[in-house]
Amino acid sequence: MTINQQLYGSDAPLPVYTELRAGPLTVGYEEGSFRYFRWGNEELLRMIYVSMRDENWGTLTPIRTNEEVIIGADHFQVRYDCHYERGTTVLFTWKVTAEGKADGSFRMTIDGLAHQSFLRNRAGFCMLHPIQGMAGQPCQLLHPNGQWETTHFPQTISLENPFKQVAGMRWQQADGIWFRLDMTGDIFETEDQRNWTDASYKTFCTPSTLPIPVQLQAGDRVRQQIGFRPEQPLPVSSTVQMREVTVRVFEQERTLLPAIGVGASTEVRVLTESVREVLQSCHFAHYRIEVVPAQADWETDFLAEVANALACETPMLVALHLTSKHAAELNDFLAITRQHAVALAEIMLFSVNEPVTMAAVLATAPDILRKALPQTRIGAGTNYNFTELNRNRLATYEADFISYSVHPQVHAFDNRSMIETLATQGDTVQTARTFAGSVPIHVSPVTLRQRVNPYAHDPKDSVQTNSQKADPRQPSLWAAGWTLGSIKYLAEAGAQSITYFQTVGHQGIISAGGQSYPLGVLLVAVQSFRRGEVIRTESSQPLTCSTLLLTDGTHRCWLVTNHTDQSLPISLPERVQRGYRITLVPAQRMELDVANTQPLVIEPFGTWVLSC
Repeated sequence: MTINQQLYGSDAPLPVYTELRAGPLTVGYEEGSFRYFRWGNEELLRMIYVSMRDENWGTLTPIRTNEEVIIGADHFQVRYDCHYERGTTVLFTWKVTAEGKADGSFRMTIDGLAHQSFLRNRAGFCMLHPIQGMAGQPCQLLHPNGQWETTHFPQTISLENPFKQVAGMRWQQADGIWFRLDMTGDIFETEDQRNWTDASYKTFCTPSTLPIPVQLQAGDRVRQQIGFRPEQPLPVSSTVQMREVTVRVFEQERTLLPAIGVGASTEVRVLTESVREVLQSCHFAHYRIEVVPAQADWETDFLAEVANALACETPMLVALHLTSKHAAELNDFLAITRQHAVALAEIMLFSVNEPVTMAAVLATAPDILRKALPQTRIGAGTNYNFTELNRNRLATYEADFISYSVHPQVHAFDNRSMIETLATQGDTVQTARTFAGSVPIHVSPVTLRQRVNPYAHDPKDSVQTNSQKADPRQPSLWAAGWTLGSIKYLAEAGAQSITYFQTVGHQGIISAGGQSYPLGVLLVAVQSFRRGEVIRTESSQPLTCSTLLLTDGTHRCWLVTNHTDQSLPISLPERVQRGYRITLVPAQRMELDVANTQPLVIEPFGTWVLSC
């Protein structure tokens, strides 16, 4: 494995990020997209980009050519061509032009041509609005008929798209200044992307009320234009974001560290002795096993995973997937558990091909299971994204807990966008609390890639292979840092239980050879404080640094990660005594003496575990 693969999972160089200036605004340009429109430290827009989604909501990969970037002191111009391929066939091309002016305005135009007939769900612009500074803020919408509507950005995660039939909008930032966005070439709509843990509201082309997929014919053209500007002159801000990260501690804001578990491997059926020893040392709270009684040979697969869980000395959580024949399937499942005297800690009830557990299952199954397995906790929810639970809210009085899964790659796949999702994982827990009451919230599982596609046009395309589910970043230092951020925000929001990844393999915490990945080392460090507390912390630069502060009442432990490819100075509000950092060699801890050292300088994508 090369150094770059160990750092961030790829031999390819990281994308070039160029900061541009449009008068008082700064704008980042990266791989054809414009990110982080800022006035000083105030983020106005998170991103403007061009998207092509196929009939299964898969994102086609853009191939850029003829790129030209002209940079002035207070203005810029960008031009490029872009096309999408299927095999060796060019499906569609865009001509893209963008310009930022000295008055703080920005304009971007796309002119597209279909070269082949194909199905698409989206073709054109998407604009992302940040959550921080925008949630709850006033907003006015311009509709295609010329009428204005006054509203506001949602505070909690909206289960429906909050803005519809949009031709333009103006909104007020927290400091009272209004900004304007105008769109031509299509009718736009806004969704709350926190439903999928994206840290943004997304204004996108083509209303969701129109039928999809759309058949594009060869020769069809798509033309759109976006304009963004402040509605009053802005002075050039002298505020510059400091490179050094500072951290605040909120001592009175404490939550219990969630019960952390791991999923059974879908790649390796029999765990070796060395793998079992590593898993035993993790002291996981549960071992998640998938059971689908409608499938052939489910009993054999189930009992094999029961044997693995027992060998790892880990309590069992069964994700029980039932069809419309749920009564018979439930009886079959209970017959096997009785025959083999299987003791289960928890069962999550899911309904195959349904967004959430069916009401008919909740009406009967929990009582049957509690009578047969009185020591087992019974949960329900969705095997899919939080949005399925948010839009199909369950009656929770029959459940001991509710559950949903998390992965950061529904809409974007780059490192930067995936780090953005971390804080929003906590938002899902807080929103679930608004309709779940006091019922515990389990997030299960958390993975880097989606395991199943509930939005596929053809149901056969919903099933993902192991290759599709595996992310090359899984063994990297970057993935350990992402996992630390996930634990932080889910724990601080009050999640009671989290399942992370799988035991072994390309989707696991351990390699097939039995060596822990960096994220496995991280989980061991976190698990040493199981049954402890999490004290809320706040990083001055949450997209570059995540911090997790743990205590068991006697000792405190800082876990600090650098999400970037540059060394990062970090000042903690208390002195550390000793610690180790997760190194480039998976599972190896490098001890270091950091006593009284401020700031800490953490290497690219590094994670440090520090006692204090």
